[in-house]
Amino acid sequence: MVKCYLTTPVCYVNAAPHIGSTYTTIAKEMQGFEVVLTTGTDEHGLTIQRTAEKAGQTPESMTARRFINVDTPWGVARMKVTAQGATHEFDGCRKGAEAKGAPLRALLAQAQFTYIKEF
Repeated sequence: MVKCYLTTPVCYVNAAPHIGSTYTTIAKEMQGFEVVLTTGTDEHGLTIQRTAEKAGQTPESMTARRFINVDTPWGVARMKVTAQGATHEFDGCRKGAEAKGAPLRALLAQAQFTYIKEF
C-alpha cells in the first residue's frame, strides 16, 4: 500500500471542523492509499476577532490552548486543547508510535478516543 501524507484546508478556531476538513483523507483512502491526516487551525485574523466579540470573549481567550497527556496502549500522546476541542501533537505521536513499533493511525485514534472518554 502506498503511504500518502496530506494536509487539509486550515480550520478556523471559531467553528467546528466540517466534512471539507476530512474530504482529502476520505478521497485518498477510497483510492487505496494509507493516509495519515494532519491538520491545524488558523487562530488569527478578522474572522476570529468578530467571532470572539460576538461571544463576549477576547480573541486571545477564544484561541488559547493548553496541552494534556493521554495514555494509550503504546505510551503517552500529547494533545492540544482549545475551546473548540482537542487534536493530537502529530510529531510526538509519530515518534512514539515508531519507538513502540505501533501503527500510527491506531495511536492517533486511541489518543482522540481517550480524550473524548476522559475529558
